[in-house]
Amino acid sequence: GLEGNFGMVSMGRQYSSQFIALDNIDPFGTGLAGNSANLFTFPNDIRMNNSIKYAAPSIGGFTADVVYGLGEVAGNASAKRSVGGSGGYAEGPLLVKLSYQKDNAAANTAPAVTTVSTGSTKNTQLSGSYDFGIAKLAAAYRKDKADAIVTSSGPSLKVDADNLLLGVTVPFGASSFLASYIRHNDKLSANQDANQFALGY
Repeated sequence: GLEGNFGMVSMGRQYSSQFIALDNIDPFGTGLAGNSANLFTFPNDIRMNNSIKYAAPSIGGFTADVVYGLGEVAGNASAKRSVGGSGGYAEGPLLVKLSYQKDNAAANTAPAVTTVSTGSTKNTQLSGSYDFGIAKLAAAYRKDKADAIVTSSGPSLKVDADNLLLGVTVPFGASSFLASYIRHNDKLSANQDANQFALGY
């Protein structure tokens, strides 16, 4: 990567803008047992391969970034391609960020392949936190949509879900108490809803 007054450009296998936005506000940091990654689904396994990212410098607390992940599928420039980005405000106790990501399927139609994937996954997320000093409150809402179809040797694969996170971090000396609630609302006929409650210290 290269950073200067113009912002920052980085290349390689990188965290997606959406993951970073959620990691910034999740009381459990998307790394402890009660983290949001258990129910919030992430495209491209949280990271984007072969990606090029530009992050603009903060101007009055406003930030923005865009990222493009090359699919590197021979003869098909759109297959496995990822695009995303985020924009928001971070100043003092307030952090708000809107992020988006779209991931294309492999779209491999070779005769020898019995399972063919097409379509794309689209995720839109609004996240934020506010630090009151005695407690830091956090919230995130995410919409997941996927029209990916698996044919021949597999069932149809579609996604239509809402995800909600509410969390709090309460400092206590050199320690902190953590708590969060996550709701995954599956809007398909299978109705595979889930709830997660987490407490930590």
